Amino acid sequence: MSPSKPEINTSTGIVIKINDLGEADRIITLITPNFGLIRGVAKSARKTVSKLGGHFDILKYVNFSIRETKSISQLSQATTIYGYKKIRTDLNLFFQTSYISEIAEKFSIENNANLTLFNLLKNTLDYIEEFGFTENLLHFYELKILETNGFAPELYKCVESENILEPGNHYYCPERGGLIDFKYSNLKGNLTLLPANLNTIKYMRYLSKSSMEKINNLSIDEIYEKQASRILKIQIKNIVDRNLKSEKFITKKL
Repeated sequence: MSPSKPEINTSTGIVIKINDLGEADRIITLITPNFGLIRGVAKSARKTVSKLGGHFDILKYVNFSIRETKSISQLSQATTIYGYKKIRTDLNLFFQTSYISEIAEKFSIENNANLTLFNLLKNTLDYIEEFGFTENLLHFYELKILETNGFAPELYKCVESENILEPGNHYYCPERGGLIDFKYSNLKGNLTLLPANLNTIKYMRYLSKSSMEKINNLSIDEIYEKQASRILKIQIKNIVDRNLKSEKFITKKL
């Protein structure tokens, strides 16, 4: 009885990481709509004559074939759907977008489809390519990726008492995943209490309920934007349990 042939599938995906393998190959990491996170080998992708290397490039949206094997999958027959030229040729945009793609990777699971996450990543890249990067867009993305993966911050109730919060300045606790009433400022234990001004809370609530198109002209004082930024980044770190390599490129203002 002859062994069964390896299954070959086709998919679209966004290249989020490239690692060299040996003298000529590359390991390509993609986020896809149907298979979640995929890691596979693109044979001879580093060779100048390779037809794959130009397509399996960082932050490109591609169509490709994947051949399942007993070890690591084999990637082939790649074509570029959209190259995000503006993002990939602007150093600042590239670093800012690298943080966005790294968050998506941390929340993705291999061979486990998450269409909502994929669409959020692709729509964010599309928006940056057309309109550029803004802090509002970044914080919208951070909130939405938390919500998409079941970690929506609690912004209306105190996570300690479960009571509806009165308007005012409170605290945000990343270990509890939400706001804590200012009355519990002396809460003991290994908990982090981050200041959350009333305007910061309103800002985060608005982003949570808004759409990508509506946040373009949103104006907020820098002090509250920075406070929201700190809360969201610490919350994400708390969940993925590690520092994000590309975060340093977008936190210089903190």
